[in-house]
Amino acid sequence: MFRLNALLSRDDPDLETCLHRLDILAIGVEAPKDDFPVPMTLYHWLPPTVRTITRVTVAPRLFSMMKECVSLGTFFVGDDIDVSEIFTRLLTERGESPESLTPQVLADLIAAGEVSVPAKGAFIRFFSFTVFSNDPSPSAVSGEGEIRVWKWVKRESMYRKSGVWEPDLHKVLDHGEWNAGKNLVILSAGVAEEAWQTAVARHRVIPTLEGLLRV
Repeated sequence: MFRLNALLSRDDPDLETCLHRLDILAIGVEAPKDDFPVPMTLYHWLPPTVRTITRVTVAPRLFSMMKECVSLGTFFVGDDIDVSEIFTRLLTERGESPESLTPQVLADLIAAGEVSVPAKGAFIRFFSFTVFSNDPSPSAVSGEGEIRVWKWVKRESMYRKSGVWEPDLHKVLDHGEWNAGKNLVILSAGVAEEAWQTAVARHRVIPTLEGLLRV
């Protein structure tokens, strides 16, 4: 576990805004190659609940650029699996403290046969990682009229120490890899879509969230 305050200086205003740690579960169909972008669904891991927050398209290899990203394995699951419903129910039934229910528990449940093996399905890869968000509430992560944007930061980088805000997580991770390598800390925010489009039209790149966050 790591804390944002221990890693980063306070000179970037976004570090004051995105203080809430979110543990994320990422699930997507196994890619033919790790550098091939595939659609993935991101879930907020907040035991005993597991809630969908957004969908992205990312090359699985780029997840390794994040600090504390863990590959949980590849499993054969049904096409119609409701991840939020099934795993929220299984975690609730375990009755354990939220602190002990890490995303690895999910992989253990699948491997132990707690999730039925379907006749039809696909091989799905599971990852877990941490982001720091402007909002701790999973219900507010993908609100009506909002988009999810991302930014990388790395204080210890000898070169560039942060990127710009971007709704494409693949681009954020790729840019971070080229400019700072691995161990990227990822910031995430929900911003008003109209405000975002206006800002991009005016400035093209968005280095900070100032003035964009919905109040």
